[in-house]
Amino acid sequence: MAKLNLIKLFDGQRTSFFPIYLMDLAATSSVKKLLGAASGLVVNFYQQTDVNMYTDKRPWQKISDIAQKKLIKNKSFYRQIRIGMIKECERMEEFSHHLLKIRPENLTNQQLIKIYKDFEKRTLDLRAYAWIPNLVDMGTKSIFEIAEEEIRKQIGPDPKIKEYVSKLTTPTEITQQRQHELNLYKIQSLIQNKKIKDWQNNAEVNKLIEDHFKEYTWLAYYYIGPAWDKKDIIEIIKNNLKLIKNPQDKIKEIKNYAAKINKEKKALYKKFEKNTLLLLDKISAMIFLKAYRKEFLIYSTYCFEPILKEIGTRLGFSLGETRFITREELENYLLNKKLLTKKIREEIKNRFKKGCVSVANRGKIKIITLKEGEKYLKFIKKEAEIETEEIKGSCAYPGKRKGIAKIINIKEEIGKIKKGEILVSRATNPDLIVAMQKATAFVTDMGGITCHAAIVAREMKKPCVIGTKIASKLIQDGDFLEVDAGSGIVIILKKAKK
Repeated sequence: MAKLNLIKLFDGQRTSFFPIYLMDLAATSSVKKLLGAASGLVVNFYQQTDVNMYTDKRPWQKISDIAQKKLIKNKSFYRQIRIGMIKECERMEEFSHHLLKIRPENLTNQQLIKIYKDFEKRTLDLRAYAWIPNLVDMGTKSIFEIAEEEIRKQIGPDPKIKEYVSKLTTPTEITQQRQHELNLYKIQSLIQNKKIKDWQNNAEVNKLIEDHFKEYTWLAYYYIGPAWDKKDIIEIIKNNLKLIKNPQDKIKEIKNYAAKINKEKKALYKKFEKNTLLLLDKISAMIFLKAYRKEFLIYSTYCFEPILKEIGTRLGFSLGETRFITREELENYLLNKKLLTKKIREEIKNRFKKGCVSVANRGKIKIITLKEGEKYLKFIKKEAEIETEEIKGSCAYPGKRKGIAKIINIKEEIGKIKKGEILVSRATNPDLIVAMQKATAFVTDMGGITCHAAIVAREMKKPCVIGTKIASKLIQDGDFLEVDAGSGIVIILKKAKK
């Protein structure tokens, strides 16, 4: 095995080999059509719904730098990515709608295989474009640092440079997540305006909740579900009724969001040269496109679940276990069930139950055991011991806040946080929106300018420091923090009593 230098790309919860393997295949193959090069080896260590993703540093740095260079210097690249991504998202949406009309139990094994292959191809076509917003923020320098340097050349040292970049790269488009919030504020407004005390049993309110549920249940699915059910929607409304006294203010805020952002941008335009503003506009577009394409990827995976479940049922596996079988393996076993020996069946069950490792390279992928995957551990650089109480990251949205820290990584932990406290997380996702509404600021380990926390922080206008790497490891529940997002600094002012 050639010498590797494996760096961590991602760690997170609520995922599995399917559909993450499609991300790996796109990185090691599909992006080549856009960049002329692809990533090297991608190695994922799975423990049920947790994953640690690593890749070889040198080829990854190369494609990230290529993506940055193309975005900055190639006038047509941004347009190519935007048009291509929107086109692939529309194709995926059409295919996803088709999936919802299918009754998988009525399909032959060959038909199930064909649908799986179609899903795989369409996802890889989309993910080729989907990697670009991530890559432009992961070069030798982040795209944010490059923008800050350009501004510094023009105006000299200024403590507000990070704030300028944050505001000028904030997209004006509304995400589906934000539309979901808007609709719920409208339902809350109806409840309050009509003074409906028993709103859970009110026919008019129930109709609105039912319609909302059908439209947005998939938002929380992420990659392995579960999606929201109606009880989840009702709990969010209950939370809003407690936290938000005047939903009309929130409705107005969301409706006027684009106009307000544009006004803030125009006030800053005169400070900077045209080329710098063009770069900031491109970064803003990448931030929006990441949120845009992620919603289509989540929706398509949600729509594909019945197909995956039916395949698992025919082979005698749970849905969780089926998510740890490669597409080639599923195809072979569906066409010839005799190949699925007792030994192989036990091996697949252990992938889900005990863990496994996936290895992607040049558009091919395989799953190996944790024992076999140990050979890659020696190429992973060990993280240094944490000895500082000053935590540094990037500014996703500026502002200063002080407050009690609460570590929130999964939906079940949301109850810990109270209004006005600071949410600290490895990485946020749509399931944590209720906690983010309560929080006064966000701090994350993972993520760049295009991550979920950064997008929500801009929409909610809450201070946010991202990409600290160590925040959730160093900070404990109850620590008293100062978050200076404009400077990208988080300080533990007082440790919680043990």
